[in-house]
Formats: sequence, C-alpha cells, structure tokens
Amino acid sequence: MHEASLMHDFLDGFREAKECEGITFYLKKDTVPDYAAQITVNNHDKPGAEQEWIWMLSDTKKKELGGLGNQSSAKLTARDVCMTVWENIDPNHYKKPGGKIE
Repeated sequence: MHEASLMHDFLDGFREAKECEGITFYLKKDTVPDYAAQITVNNHDKPGAEQEWIWMLSDTKKKELGGLGNQSSAKLTARDVCMTVWENIDPNHYKKPGGKIE
C-alpha cells in the first residue's frame, strides 16, 4: 500500500510540473513507450528520515540509458525525468499544452 502512495505522489508531481507538458506517461503494461522510468525511494518507511528518490530512464528503442538522477521528493523527481526526456528528444523543443497519463 505504501508503494501505491509513492506512485500517486510521483503522478501528482507529473501532472503539476510544467516540464512534463506534452509528455504522455503510460501506466498500461501493453503499451511500449519511448522511455521507461524506474524509481526507487529510499527511507520512505523510516519516520522522520529524508526520502531519496533515485530514478533511471531507459531509452526503449535504442536500448540504452536515457538518464539517471536522484531527488528529495516525488515532484522534483517527476520534473527531472521530464526535463531529461525533452533534452534527449529535442533540447530546443516547443512544449505542447497538457501532459497526460493513460
């Protein structure tokens, strides 16, 4: 149950981050995305401890690492993941309104 709450926190961060506008986050397992994100949260089960969100982005088409980082919150993690996706696709992109989750 706790992991579901952490995923909810990340998705809220995704919805709120302007850096995620124009990106679709797929929750469906039958969809092959351009990038796959793996997130580990350290200290989430230790009261009073600062959380550490470690993320890894894989480029599913090239079969290589697309990005790696860590942050202190779900919101900052979502922002960093989205910024990395945009940097990989087109550093000079024009963001489209409305990121979505399917």
